[in-house]
Amino acid sequence: MNRFERDNIDLLTNSRVKEITPDSVIFDQKNEKGEVERKEVPFGLCLWSTGVAQNPLAQQVVQDLSGSQKNKRAIETDSQLRVIGAPLGSVYAIGDCSTVRNDLAEHCADYVRKYIIGSHSHQFSRVHSIITDDDIKNVVLSYKEIDGLAEDIAQQNPLAAEALSWVNEIVPEYDVNKSGFLTFDQIKLVLKEVDSKVTSLPATAQRANQQGKYLGRKLSKLCKASTTLSINDIFDGDIDNAISKPFKYRHLGSLAYIGNSAVFDLPGYSFVGGLVAMYLWRSIYFTQTVSLRTRVLLFMDWLNRGIFGRDLLAI
Repeated sequence: MNRFERDNIDLLTNSRVKEITPDSVIFDQKNEKGEVERKEVPFGLCLWSTGVAQNPLAQQVVQDLSGSQKNKRAIETDSQLRVIGAPLGSVYAIGDCSTVRNDLAEHCADYVRKYIIGSHSHQFSRVHSIITDDDIKNVVLSYKEIDGLAEDIAQQNPLAAEALSWVNEIVPEYDVNKSGFLTFDQIKLVLKEVDSKVTSLPATAQRANQQGKYLGRKLSKLCKASTTLSINDIFDGDIDNAISKPFKYRHLGSLAYIGNSAVFDLPGYSFVGGLVAMYLWRSIYFTQTVSLRTRVLLFMDWLNRGIFGRDLLAI
């Protein structure tokens, strides 16, 4: 933002474009009080940079599975990258076309049941050999037990782990009677708030790259295990979870190229610089290119730009 300001570029944050007219942009902007104000900016030339629409194939998948798919902009998968609504383990989706759905609150009863059975110390696990849905609705958990529950859920949903790490801070807000315990309904409300804090994965190459490697390793494991599974007549059930952990995204950082400079946003570090940052940015992308042909073309393009500058068209 400071770099843009030095280059006399006005950056408007907390804004959402509502309409583009022939000579102005109409948008809503949230002020410091949280109020939304309608504003208008005139322009001579409007350059619009935004995301891409759904691929026809991805759009068709969402339509065909409309009974299970809630997101209209991407194919929803579970933490194992399996398309929700498709036969278990038969269709996977990775990259920009997909998004991972958590729905922690919706599966609250299953999470609580698994936690109680696994703890062996809770009242229901000692009294009931089979824990029914009615039993779950009458469950109360202490703050410490809720922390344990959050850890279990995070293992099954790595993408929600960061949001779940804040559970111990929001739990007291739902303990209306200040008893040190939460009922099942209160726990479900806590998970709803956690759901609202879980952010989507970035639509970047590193996300698709990590998902591709993860899925490749898992499919190899499934292939190797297929003989054993067929001998034992095991064809149903959650085989993916039996042989592989859920997908866990590791953020390696973000890079932005700004003129003859670059901005680095690495985990725990930020770096802004001039030519040094620009060539560091270029070196990273140069090493990530797949073929020698692409590298040569990329180098020639940079060399041409450095000698002759950019081609600008005045209208």
